[in-house]
Amino acid sequence: MNIRSNTLEEGLYNKNEVSIIRIPQQKFLVIYVKKNSTKFNIAIRIGILKYLSQLILMEYEKENKTKTKVACEKYKNFSLEKIRMMPNFISDRKENESCALLIRQPNFINEDYFKKIYSKAKKNSYHPILEEIEFLITGSRLCAQIIQTESTAEIKGSLEELDRYILSNNYEHADRYFREIYLNSSHEKKGRSGTRILRCNISKAADQKYKAKSNLTVDMSKSN
Repeated sequence: MNIRSNTLEEGLYNKNEVSIIRIPQQKFLVIYVKKNSTKFNIAIRIGILKYLSQLILMEYEKENKTKTKVACEKYKNFSLEKIRMMPNFISDRKENESCALLIRQPNFINEDYFKKIYSKAKKNSYHPILEEIEFLITGSRLCAQIIQTESTAEIKGSLEELDRYILSNNYEHADRYFREIYLNSSHEKKGRSGTRILRCNISKAADQKYKAKSNLTVDMSKSN
């Protein structure tokens, strides 16, 4: 089996409906959503997360001008990602209510620059939810993903198909969580309207050493 390895964000959305890919190190802004949060509270967190992400990019582009103009254009439409527990790992329905919300950041943004713009945002447009946002670096990991089209009735069915694909290729889940990646307008122009990516970390069934490393992603205990 060919495992795709990509460094550009848009290359991680494969044309195949189900595939196994190697995800490189990535940087994110992340905010954790507690159990029993209302839709309104989640929407506010998404809005503030997007605001800070856009502010970081705008400030970086302004400071570096022509040197990064082309580079910044590629990163202006990063999709919102949500991490939550896989249905087959849930023993209690309420356990699925917590999640983490993330937005990818360009590789040229480091933690020091994040802290600089983060402080500026809190000073100029303070909101208490800003205090909940963290800068996160995830290591390279092996993932299985499925493209869920608008014709797919439920996430559960797509995840079951993904499970069968993982098992049939002698892989297993490296942790209990999956990502929903909501494709934005930049992807819709490429004929992917109404689609999202469902992605989970995997490892070879007997590869315990890799499984331990693959868990270096998001600390979901913060959402409990």
